[in-house]
Amino acid sequence: MGEFEVPEEVKGILAPGENVLCALKQRMIALEKPKYIIVTDKRVIYLDRKLLGRYEIIDFPYKRLKDVWFRFGKFGSKFILKREDGRMVELEWLKKDGALEVLDAIRKAIQAVAVEPISIEKHKKLIGEEWFIRKPMEVVSRAVITHQGEPEEDIAVKLRKLKALLDEGLITKEEYEEKRKELLSKL
Repeated sequence: MGEFEVPEEVKGILAPGENVLCALKQRMIALEKPKYIIVTDKRVIYLDRKLLGRYEIIDFPYKRLKDVWFRFGKFGSKFILKREDGRMVELEWLKKDGALEVLDAIRKAIQAVAVEPISIEKHKKLIGEEWFIRKPMEVVSRAVITHQGEPEEDIAVKLRKLKALLDEGLITKEEYEEKRKELLSKL
């Protein structure tokens, strides 16, 4: 994990058994409280501390996380996270080393839940890199098994055998009619 503990505001929303994989605190910007990005085994959590004890927490469960854009350069790093419902957050002025650890943890977590392979674009710049990770829209189709009747040939054979049993007196006329209707309903 990063060089600090998980903020109390985030500890209060962690689900039982949810493990924090890494966390990163934004470098201080004048007149702003720091923002955090916390990566767990279930989601990415964004914490924006505000003045007077206020804060905002937005989570990005991996199944709903659509896009991750990441850039690092000479002076710091930037993340943009986007959910399937369009909700988006930006987090700037992050330390490069910790940001790369966060990016790697997010990438691995998305790959673990994605049904189809994720899309990764990586651009090496003169100073730094830019990554774009997109989870594909996944369509999971389910096969529905229906009972299909027996092939017509089999039913015809069974009807002939049934008629032979009637002709030989081995079954009654009522038994014959009942069984014949049952076989014909399968057509």
